[in-house]
Amino acid sequence: MIPVSIWVNGPTFNDDHFAESALVPPSQMEDQWTWDDFVEIGRKLVRYDSSGQVIRWAYRPGDWKVWVHNAGGWMFDRYVDPTQVTLHAQPVRTALRFLQEVYQTEGLVNPNTDLVRGDVSVWIQTGPNVTRILQNAGATFNWSYGPNPKLVRGGAELVVIGLAMSSRTEHPLEAWRWIKFLVKDFAAEHIAITGRPAAFGPVAQEYAGLIPDATEWEHVWVELITRPDSYDRPVVHTDVMNALNQVVQEILEGEQPVEAALDGAQERISALLQAHRFYRQE
Repeated sequence: MIPVSIWVNGPTFNDDHFAESALVPPSQMEDQWTWDDFVEIGRKLVRYDSSGQVIRWAYRPGDWKVWVHNAGGWMFDRYVDPTQVTLHAQPVRTALRFLQEVYQTEGLVNPNTDLVRGDVSVWIQTGPNVTRILQNAGATFNWSYGPNPKLVRGGAELVVIGLAMSSRTEHPLEAWRWIKFLVKDFAAEHIAITGRPAAFGPVAQEYAGLIPDATEWEHVWVELITRPDSYDRPVVHTDVMNALNQVVQEILEGEQPVEAALDGAQERISALLQAHRFYRQE
């Protein structure tokens, strides 16, 4: 595969909400914000009506996997075609206990919120196309981008998007020329159209200047991509991830305690993983 562009996830902040609450957005902090900051800031961002109902939430949530990674662990023994599920690992449980607390006890998170509508202050899982999303939606507030909150690590999830040639192609030269054109000659247009940083180095260095109506924060996406504690999206069968996501959803919704849910899922998902590995040695 020839890489064409790179996707990365990071939070977007409504800077006006932070100013209203006399808070510094994490995008402007001298040091990277932490999980403790996440809770403390969230408590100050939430707004209630006279009856005590939440009318503005602190966070629209992101992918739970990045929290496990940033707790210093992972739910598999490796990122590509794993051989084991590691739901017994302490970082997995630390991350999911924390998420269950901010969902259920602290009440800081609501997935059914909208940054433009103004009923949430931070959208945790955004990416390089968010500038266009907010501009097209008519957002009028000031916003910025920044890193994920840090515990042991503070990285982000990366996805490399690329092109490959079929082994059955009848026109390999033409296919190769087309791939090279898209990867190199079209790289600047690719950035302008998709918002994604190009994988072609000479053009990637000009990323922020190639975004139409760019904000002053576009550099954040490249910084997240180049962080040594960021990680590649895991390569694992969708049935395995779907089963894991279902368990985590039950935890976040408070239907099961973390330990009971993970203990109950360990053997079941381990068997599912072994049945759906991409590589099997005969």
